[in-house]
Amino acid sequence: MKFSVLLPTRNGGRYLGDCIRSVLSQPYEDMELIVSDNANTDDTQKIIESFSEDPRLKTIRTEKPVSVTENWNNALAASSGDYILMIGDDDFLLPNYFIRMQEVIEKYKQPDGITYNGYGYIFPNAISENTPSYYSNPFFNYGPDFKQEKELSPDFLHQIVLDMFQFNVRVPLNTLPHLWSRKVINRVEGNIFRPPYPDHFALNSLFLKAKTWIFLPEQLFIIGVTPSSYGHFVFSDTKQK
Repeated sequence: MKFSVLLPTRNGGRYLGDCIRSVLSQPYEDMELIVSDNANTDDTQKIIESFSEDPRLKTIRTEKPVSVTENWNNALAASSGDYILMIGDDDFLLPNYFIRMQEVIEKYKQPDGITYNGYGYIFPNAISENTPSYYSNPFFNYGPDFKQEKELSPDFLHQIVLDMFQFNVRVPLNTLPHLWSRKVINRVEGNIFRPPYPDHFALNSLFLKAKTWIFLPEQLFIIGVTPSSYGHFVFSDTKQK
């Protein structure tokens, strides 16, 4: 299996169908989509069932809610692909994502990771009541060192990590803008997703372990912010109950 897409979800059924469709509608067969159903009580199971005829879809479920970090690790443990992509239930993959990733992987002889860009979309009422939708183009404003396609050296990756700990964030800390190889994941001792910020821990850990990493100045996804997503609590300055 070339690609595993991990889709952990907790009552995100309102947006889940579009997310799944953006993955399974891609004309690429050597991939799997793993939906990790975190004891959902909404329409999640019905939505998953509507895609059940696609053999690339795999579902796992917990009977009781678990933490975000545990749900992410459950999804990874159920995967078998050489490359791992983590997507949220309010996100969207743009067409031909896997075809483009396959081209880059072959060009650079199976790199440890690939970083790229996309778009951001804030759903109506995602920040507060009666607010319209917004979008950002691009999702992330990379600095001058990221203007063209290139291989990032291990020293450069280590500097990105050092800068992050000085509050100079040079790459997005979300999971969707990065594709990871299983071989670099296996170099990290223990789980790559750890609290309190599993995405931040994973990305920085992988940068420290990577030998080859590619930057691609292309937009390949849409990251969504909904009323129930983490971004809502960041941008609205409210606390999750």
